[in-house]
Parts: sequence; C-alpha cells; structure tokens
Amino acid sequence: MSFPRRRGPLAATLTFLAAAALPLELQAHPPATPPQAPPLAVAFRDYVEDLDLSSAQRDAIRAVFRAHSTRLFIILQQEAQARTALQTAIHQVPSNPATLSRASAAVASADQALALERARIYAELSPILTPDQRERTEEFLDTARALIETRLFASRDRLQEAIETGTPLPLLSRLDLSPSQKEALKALYTQYQPVVSGLLAEERTARAGLVAAIRKPSVDADAVTRASAAVAVVDAQLAQERARIWTGVSNILTAEQRGQVEEARARLQRFVRAAVRGFATFFFDLMS
Repeated sequence: MSFPRRRGPLAATLTFLAAAALPLELQAHPPATPPQAPPLAVAFRDYVEDLDLSSAQRDAIRAVFRAHSTRLFIILQQEAQARTALQTAIHQVPSNPATLSRASAAVASADQALALERARIYAELSPILTPDQRERTEEFLDTARALIETRLFASRDRLQEAIETGTPLPLLSRLDLSPSQKEALKALYTQYQPVVSGLLAEERTARAGLVAAIRKPSVDADAVTRASAAVAVVDAQLAQERARIWTGVSNILTAEQRGQVEEARARLQRFVRAAVRGFATFFFDLMS
C-alpha cells in the first residue's frame, strides 16, 4: 500500500483522535508559527502503510465522519470561542472572579460536548477496524500523543530555563526588559512554579483518564462525563492561577510593554481562528 498523496478519511480520523489526546490548551493556543513534527509525520506514514484498509473500510469511515461532521464542527467552534473568552478573562486586570468562573464553566461545557462526540465517533469507528488494526491504531495514537507532549514539555522547559538564567526569549527580547524587571519576573515564577507544575501534572493525569473513557467500543456517557468534569476542575484551577500570574506580570511591565503582549496575544487568537477555519475547510472537503 503506497502512502496516499491526498489525505483521505483515515487522515481525518487520526488527526482528530490524536488531537483528542492532547491538552486542549495546546489545541486552542498553538505557537504563532505552526510547529513542524517530522517524527509524527513519519509515524503517521508508517501507520497508514501498515494498516492496509480495504475500500469498504474507507467508505465506512467516510460515512461515520459525514454523519458527525456538522455537529463536530459546531462543537469545535464553540470550544474555540469559549477558550478565547477564557483567555480574555485571564488577562483582565484587576481579575474578576465571577467572569473567570463563567468563562471556565463555558469551556468545561464545550469540552464535555466534544468528549462525548469523540466517544460516539470512536465507538462507531471501532467495529470498522479489525482487532489488529484497532491495536495498531491505539499504538499510533499513543505515539502521536507522546511525540506532541514531548514538544509541549520541551517548550515549557525552555521557558523555565529562560526565566531562571535570564536567557531572553523572542518576546522578552522585544519587550526590552530592565534588569529589575527580569529579577521581578524570576521571583514571580519562583512563587507560582510549584503550584502550577503540580496542577499541570494533575491535568495530564486527568486528561489521560478522559482519553481512556473515550476509547471504548461502546459509549459510556457517564464515565466520559465524570472524566471530563475531572479535567474541568483542574482547568479552572489553572485559569485562576494564570490570572494571578498575569496580574503580577502586568504590575511589573510598563504600559507600552503590556500593549506589546496584548498585540502578541491578538495575533495568536487570529492564528487560532484561522486554524479552525482551515480545519473546517479541510474536513468538509474530505467528506464531500
């Protein structure tokens, strides 16, 4: 089986399910420049070549996604909008706890709807594949998740190193921070790092539980709802901590520097909206 030139429904399936395993923070707020992941591309190519789907299987996969495409796209739009609103609430100074709570609840609602839809799609795709194909699919999804998480945690490690050593990141270099500002930011990082690191570890565990609840041959709506709620609790706590951190950062920066950060955030939000539109175009083209 040769590697397809045009991505078909299998590619949409794996793109969707691999993304389902990732922290939504990464999905909603990717880097300004889309990351390149050659190891993941290689793993996907090898997986597609090894799976060897029949024509009937390809048609069945396409039918599943056609049936769910409209609902899935609506939920993805809602999720992206809710996360944009949450980012706005986090960056509001002074912080408004009520606004932050409502924004976190909106994200939790969209995430739960998305998790249930993913579970339904997974359950419908599962009988289409042979036991061996399902096993290989699980292996690929785990590999994809591990590869992308490696890139995510590498970015966090670089941020930690930059703060601890004073090595300038691109954005910090553009802000032209004074020595006293760098020291203040380092102190802020030291203050919040233990709490945030602990919450990120909890979030990773909670999301692993959600993925496990989704990857079932039949939909267990109660289990998915409980797992999604567990993620939402940690996400809401993280949002609160990030709001406190941003308040601290805002107090350290000058008005001009805060404006530069807001411009960078606005560019990131435009990137997210474009990515959602691009996904929609790609997905509905595949299903046509």
